[in-house]
Amino acid sequence: MTIKQYRPWSVFSTLLFLSLIACGEKTESAKSVDYYKGNLEEAKTTLQKCTALKSGEVSTMSPSQRAAWSETTVGINCENARVASVDSAYDTHQKSMREAAAKY
Repeated sequence: MTIKQYRPWSVFSTLLFLSLIACGEKTESAKSVDYYKGNLEEAKTTLQKCTALKSGEVSTMSPSQRAAWSETTVGINCENARVASVDSAYDTHQKSMREAAAKY
């Protein structure tokens, strides 16, 4: 078996990463989309952390590991913060369109 075929350190580091996330789940619960809509600054901060995670550790995971990660508290919070942010931007755009239409 060559090193290219089997990378025990990458498997070990991925398992360590996932176990650390699992430990963190005990102290933090997933937040809903509605929570993030009411706390847009926290959603923005969460999105920044998620972007760093996704471009770092998560990007090196296999598809099945990424799927497992997306079901962790951190993964759920990332998705909920993203949805709240997109919804808020859409709502703001719609409000500005209504205001512009009301002028005519």
